[in-house]
Amino acid sequence: MKAKLKTELGDMSKRGIITSVEDPTPWVSQLVVTPKPNGKIRICLDPKYLNKALQREHYTMPILDDILHDLSSSKVFTKADLQNGYWHVQLDEESSRLTTFQICFGRFRFLRLPFGLNVSAEIFERKIRELFGDMPGVVCMRDDIIIHGKNQQEHDENLQEFMNKCSQFNIKLNKEKFELSKDQISFMGHIFSRNGISTDPKQVEAIVRMPSRTRKKLGASWE
Repeated sequence: MKAKLKTELGDMSKRGIITSVEDPTPWVSQLVVTPKPNGKIRICLDPKYLNKALQREHYTMPILDDILHDLSSSKVFTKADLQNGYWHVQLDEESSRLTTFQICFGRFRFLRLPFGLNVSAEIFERKIRELFGDMPGVVCMRDDIIIHGKNQQEHDENLQEFMNKCSQFNIKLNKEKFELSKDQISFMGHIFSRNGISTDPKQVEAIVRMPSRTRKKLGASWE
């Protein structure tokens, strides 16, 4: 794990995600390192005390009902996932210094929005909606983005506009999770298709597998 961490930190430094710190900083946090299914590691800031001091902007996060109407009449869908979504958000100098962390290799600070801050999700959501929110046929929910259209031509036009904006603002997409021009797609626990909207069977199966006590708390017991 130590060797993987050193390699990952070196890569993040080259990509402008973090930078080394020599001078004193007002905050120093720890890191949480967890393995990914693909053998790589995920680096997450552990700002236990910093989170208590941060002032949140309390941006209203979207809910499923906000997007159901937009997708209900569409027939063609593409699903895109931002690669390391938070890292698309650049930090100013003051904010960056707050993210200083210490490990066995020294001290570093994030130049991009890190995982772990209690403000990260709402800042990221706001930034993504500022970028894509007004685009026709584009629905954003955290780092998942649906591009859709009532027919193939409308879908393709919306997709082209989306890709142009990604290129313009250097938005990187995860090619392993990119689903192109589908007649149905799973999104936020639902299946969206040319036939309408239905509950994703995988979500129902997950509820059925819950212990009965948990299902009762959720009001979802069939016993």
